[in-house]
Amino acid sequence: IHACFSFLGCFISISLLGLLQEFLVPGLSNVYQVPLVLLTPSWGVTAIQVFCAWPVPGAQPKNVILGNLIGALSALVVQVTPFPDLIPKTLQAAVAVSSTLLLQEMAGAVHPAGAATAFLLGNAEEITWHSLGLTIFASVLIVAVAVLFNNLSIDRFYPQYWWPVRPPDGPPGQLLQPPVSFIMEAPEQWLKVYLEKIQGGDASGPLRVS
Repeated sequence: IHACFSFLGCFISISLLGLLQEFLVPGLSNVYQVPLVLLTPSWGVTAIQVFCAWPVPGAQPKNVILGNLIGALSALVVQVTPFPDLIPKTLQAAVAVSSTLLLQEMAGAVHPAGAATAFLLGNAEEITWHSLGLTIFASVLIVAVAVLFNNLSIDRFYPQYWWPVRPPDGPPGQLLQPPVSFIMEAPEQWLKVYLEKIQGGDASGPLRVS
């Protein structure tokens, strides 16, 4: 069951990005006269985390959105530095990834796909500020699909928290369990529980069985 939910969630999110890349992004590229790419390998890494490892800190919305944004921003700063000779082309990706790691840890938003984003954009022939917008958009889209889809399973509770560094109840890494018994005993209230899970574990603490 878990594998099926992970497969379907990943398929839906990456398919949406692929459709947008096919039908929307080319038009935006023509409007802004810059090559834009929405569908990149980074989002495969993000999808694996939010659907297969949904309870871990790196899969929570703050880490996904901020972690990927930091990666794109680090690559952009390295690429558009006013002193091109200061950072050789062969080292730009290394500087972008290392800076991403540093900033992610400082922000409490470590997300491996953000490093992949920094690596890809750091090696790109051309990068513009539009890449930041696409990065934020793709991150939010995947998080939205994960929130709506993961919580359809009674065994999943996503997000564990929306923005805090740690869940409000218990030490970092504590897994907030979904109220399985509540759903089984009162299936007519499934929608209520589903909407409460979407609020995240930091909304009012773990859901109570009643």
